[in-house]
Amino acid sequence: MRDAKAAGASPTLDAPWPTLPGGITQLSYALDTQHVYLWVRDASGIRATILAATPASIDHDLKTLAGAIRKRDPQQLDVILAHLSTVLLPAGALDNDAKVLEIVAEGGIAEIPFAGLNSPGEPARRLAESRSIEMIGSLFDAQARPRPKQSHALGFLALANEARPRADAPASQVFPVLPAANAEARAIEVLFRRQDPAAQVRLLLGAEGSASNLKKAWQQGADVIHFATHGLADLRQPQASSLLLPALDAAGNPTYLTAGQVQEWRGDANLVFLSACDTAVGPSRFAEGLPGLQRAFLRAGSRAVIATLWPVEDIYAGSFAADFYRLYVGGMQASLALSETQRAWLAPIAGLSVREQAYRRMTAWAHAFYSE
Repeated sequence: MRDAKAAGASPTLDAPWPTLPGGITQLSYALDTQHVYLWVRDASGIRATILAATPASIDHDLKTLAGAIRKRDPQQLDVILAHLSTVLLPAGALDNDAKVLEIVAEGGIAEIPFAGLNSPGEPARRLAESRSIEMIGSLFDAQARPRPKQSHALGFLALANEARPRADAPASQVFPVLPAANAEARAIEVLFRRQDPAAQVRLLLGAEGSASNLKKAWQQGADVIHFATHGLADLRQPQASSLLLPALDAAGNPTYLTAGQVQEWRGDANLVFLSACDTAVGPSRFAEGLPGLQRAFLRAGSRAVIATLWPVEDIYAGSFAADFYRLYVGGMQASLALSETQRAWLAPIAGLSVREQAYRRMTAWAHAFYSE
């Protein structure tokens, strides 16, 4: 959890915490050397418990989860998520009236797709089927106040990169082509233009997709910024985690936008959607707060970020994002629109194979919502 002193707060041991509105439950997980702790905060107050699992068993479960993701094994993923549901959501943890879950997940627990966990007492239902889920940095910041809404120069900004380097370029051996990336951005652009023909909409493609152009747009403010490109997570140096930009340098080499660059920016955005691989991946360290690129964008001024917990396939990622935006531009809150989209991607579709249905589930669970 964030350090209260660093955040400017001056809490006292006897000061009561503000009561949460009904319908919201906050869960905070932390691991020490011997125990796994869970704090639950809702309208009735705050309570704490030590989970039956040990840090060692959680670590084993996380390795199993990582293996299922690495092997693209949806069946194994479902098995480990069912197990983690019983470990992390003990009986009584959630009130049946809780429609919004705000989760603080320290260390490796941040790698778990909470939307895909089973609801306590309802093993046939996933959390996303009945609740919207937000990953947050701490249970309570005494000085936190909602930022006033600002006017933005742009309604929608998208940066898309099909990643088609020259055949002789080193990048051609690293980055596979993303044939659906540009089409993804253009399809979402159409949705925003239909919703508001007067909205200022811009696409950064090719040479226009540079870090300097993106920074300028960020400073001017945007309602929504969407990235459709390759993401590169750096577990040793999280500030080096990056997004591959469409623009090339003077020598024709690829350029990148790093988390370190972004977190130094100052601007305002309602939502950033990182439709790229591993954009929520970061080091598994206690008290580090939110990992990955999403933390950088939140620090830079975004109110919310949608990021990915593992690699997502190009065609599935674009389709999932389009389904999300159909709900979002229709007026649905972003966190709820994400949960609704995940729910829709669980539903069987006539004509699709069992394997393809399973890949759709993996795509749904890969996306997570992060807020201030």
